[in-house]
Amino acid sequence: MGLQQTEKASVNNDEWREKLNVVGDMLSALRRRLKIAKAAGAYSTYGEGEVMYCFSDRQLGEWFDSTREEIVKILSSICEDMGMLGLRFPRNKYRW
Repeated sequence: MGLQQTEKASVNNDEWREKLNVVGDMLSALRRRLKIAKAAGAYSTYGEGEVMYCFSDRQLGEWFDSTREEIVKILSSICEDMGMLGLRFPRNKYRW
């Protein structure tokens, strides 16, 4: 999904548009990597509606979390530039 090229082009601020391009690239990387992980059986899902992913490879799970966290940081910086409150990515450490 994500922002379409024409929607990003309507953003007048060059810095924000570049940040949105980076976010789009990162989201694409997340989707591609999740597809590979699914084919490899590298995670399980639990729950309905709000699903929790449980990765069998700790480094892979940390990569997903850190990538999502970076996306939120980038979007937060745009919000703050607009005078809005920044976004937060709460990280809950679960130990199984």
